[in-house]
Amino acid sequence: MLVDGFDYEGQPERLATPRFYAACRAALAPRGVLVVNLHAEEPACSALIDRIADAFDGDVQVLAAEAGGNRVVFAGCCVEFRNCIGNFKARWTALPIAHRQTLRISASRFVRSRQWHALA
Repeated sequence: MLVDGFDYEGQPERLATPRFYAACRAALAPRGVLVVNLHAEEPACSALIDRIADAFDGDVQVLAAEAGGNRVVFAGCCVEFRNCIGNFKARWTALPIAHRQTLRISASRFVRSRQWHALA
């Protein structure tokens, strides 16, 4: 499920409440993933990330977008989602070199994000 609703005034309140994110979780298929595109302006962005994390029992991954000052939040509530994040290094190493070269920048953002969240 993709939520990309912000404009120049920010994220509309109806797309930013704890109730909305809980409803998103309830609507997902058992192995579904919620992806939310947020404007990175603080402190609102961190507050929204916290709301999403609360709705998904902390099972979130946040990446900075390559351009535009956005953050993209991935949230899931299944074992596969947790394992995907937890087993990233092994999965990365198993990729063919051509894919590692293509995805290098995105992967480095993912690793930095995981390190930052471990410190938070």
